[in-house]
Parts: sequence; C-alpha cells; structure tokens
Amino acid sequence: MHRSFQIKEIRCEIVSHIHHKASLAALAQTSQLFRDPALNILWRKQETLYHLARCFPSDLVNEEVSPDILQRLLRPIVATDWERPLFYSHRVRHFHFRGPNHPVDLSDWIFSVLSLSLPGDYVFPNLESLIWFPSEDYFPFICLFLGPRITRLSVDFPDSTCLSLLSALSKKHTSLTEVTLTGDWENGIDNRCISLFANNLTHIELLAVPGLDWSALQHLSGLTTLRSLHLETFIAPIPCPLFSSTSFSALETIRIRKTDVPSATQFIAVMSSAPLRSLYIRFAGCISTAGISVLYRAIAANISRTTLTRFTQESTVKTLTDAEQRTCKIDSSAMQSLCCFPNLVHVRITSPAGFELDDDTLADLARAWPCLESLLLASGLVAAELPRVTLAALHHLAKHCSELRKDP
Repeated sequence: MHRSFQIKEIRCEIVSHIHHKASLAALAQTSQLFRDPALNILWRKQETLYHLARCFPSDLVNEEVSPDILQRLLRPIVATDWERPLFYSHRVRHFHFRGPNHPVDLSDWIFSVLSLSLPGDYVFPNLESLIWFPSEDYFPFICLFLGPRITRLSVDFPDSTCLSLLSALSKKHTSLTEVTLTGDWENGIDNRCISLFANNLTHIELLAVPGLDWSALQHLSGLTTLRSLHLETFIAPIPCPLFSSTSFSALETIRIRKTDVPSATQFIAVMSSAPLRSLYIRFAGCISTAGISVLYRAIAANISRTTLTRFTQESTVKTLTDAEQRTCKIDSSAMQSLCCFPNLVHVRITSPAGFELDDDTLADLARAWPCLESLLLASGLVAAELPRVTLAALHHLAKHCSELRKDP
C-alpha cells in the first residue's frame, strides 16, 4: 500500500467521496487503515437509537419485536455491555430525533439503559447538532444528548412547562450558533423564558423562536454574528429607543410572523445598518391600504437598497367584511415605494382584499426590478372587482425582466 495512505487526512479525504453505505461498511471491515474514517462517516448522522441499541449484547433484550410486543431488558446491565456502544457512540456528530423511526425508539429499555448505566455524561459526547422532536414522555431525556460540543440545536417543546430546559441551556451552552425553538403553544407562551435564554447567547448566527422582548432584541442587535432571525411575535414595544446606529450589522434574513404594522414598522426602523438579503413579514389580520403604505415606506427608508434580493409579505386572513374589501387593498403608491430595490430577485405579496394596480405601475416595477426571477402578486380571496391590469403588463415584464421564470 502506498505510504501516502499513512496520512490520516488523505484517508479521510478518500473516504469522503464514497457515498454508498454498503461500500463504506465493506471498507471498514476489510481495511484496518480505512476502518475508522469509514466508520466515522457511517455513524456521523443518526436519526434513531436503533443502531446504538444493536451494539448491546444479544442476551440483553428479547429478540422478538412486533407492534404489540416491544423490546425489554432480560437482565441487569454490566460494564462490559457498553464496550461496543462506546466504540461507535463517539463517532456521532448529528442526532436528528424527529420521533420514532423504529420500534426501539418507543421502548423503555433503551432509555432506562441510557439514564441508569451510561458510563459517561452524554450518549454521544462529540455531538455537534441535535434535533429533538420526541413525544412528551421522552422529552426529559434530551439532557443525555446535550454534550459540550453542541453548536446547533432544534427543539420542539410538548408544552410551555418544558421551557424550564432553557435555564440550564443558557448557562452551559452559551456558544450555540444555531437555535430553533418550536412547540404547541395553544395555551400561550411566556416569552420571558426565551428572552432570558437569548440574552445569554453570544455567538448565535441563526435564531428562530416564538417571540422575544425588546431587551433581548437589543442584546441580539449588538452581536456581529447574527445572520438570520425568525420571530413569531413581538412583545409590545416600549417607547424609549434601545438600538444604536449599528444595530444588526450582520443580519441577512428576517422572518416576522403574526405581527402588526406598528410593531413591524418600529422593528424595521432599526435595520438601516443590516445588510439584509431576505425580508419575510406575515400578518395575522387584515391590513388597511394606509397601513401597507406606512410599512412599505418604512422598508424603503430603512432596508438596504443594494443587498435586498427577496421580499415576501403574506396574510392569514380567510374572510373579509365588505368594509375590509374596500379599504385593505394594496395600491399603486404603496407598490411604487418598493421601486428603490433594484436587486430584488424574488417577490411574493399576497393581499386578501386584492390590489389596485394598473399597467403603468407594473411597467414601473418591471423597470425597477431588472434582476427579477420570480413574481407573485396574489389575492387570497375572490376579488370583488375586475383588475385594471391588462395583458399589456406582461409585455413590460417580458421586456425589462429577462430573468423572470416562475412565481416564488
């Protein structure tokens, strides 16, 4: 064998180009030199506890498993039972547990083994990313997987009481770079727990949470690492200014859901220093024509005109009153406020009450957005009036937006 194969980095590079698990397994079994690099790739990402469970001795659990007969322990665990599991567990870097992918994921025995006899502190000590979407009964076992090297974390909370986890996370894992917190919040959620947690993040790059108070937003605004922020709601704004002229200096993506025009406008007003590429806003209610005009003017005045490439505005309204049908259209003056963004590539705007646009407005938009690749201007409901836009508007889009291909 060529002596270059003695170099670990070369072996790892060679193995990284093998994409079939069967080939990796064969290589690990036939070559001592390539065994560890091949096993590292095979075990790098796990989505079930099944493979770890298979490493335990065969006499530890019953063999016959059916939907009605789950595996169970046949004897107590001894130290030697952990030899094979420990040989493989340190190789796992990503554990994406999105619910039971195998009957063993629903078996109490595996969690009993992990919680009672685990030789170390964590099941996968070198874990870097964790997605934890279990049932409520198994949620507390997340602590067995929150090793010291975790940088990316996505957790689905069965209920708001499980947010108690955040108090421990804020002390032990301040170097997290990506965090997504979701859950069933039908009974409401106290954003204070999440805000206190966010106040301790110092290296965060992507944060997706139900909501934050303005003190947490102030803390995040000073971070030079934050590039993506997804929020469901805002806690009511406070009157005094909290943000500096250099707030969110690295922020590229914002997603705001279930907001209103005053809150969204106030938040957008502090984005003048952000190199924003993508802006997503979703309203829970119907927004008046005047309200949309205020919002679009705020976007034009504060969002970077050279970096913004994607703009999405949606609404969840399903029914409209007659008054809303008349007063909640998006008109030409509002749309023309967005003509100052020449690098827009994707535009998606839905208006439940429809639009009041004409061919001249579409021509202005087409000339202002030469980089456009996808465009959707849609009414979520049946329009009460015929639109003033004609097929002539398509000519302007075809003429000035040569890259236009499809709707977003």
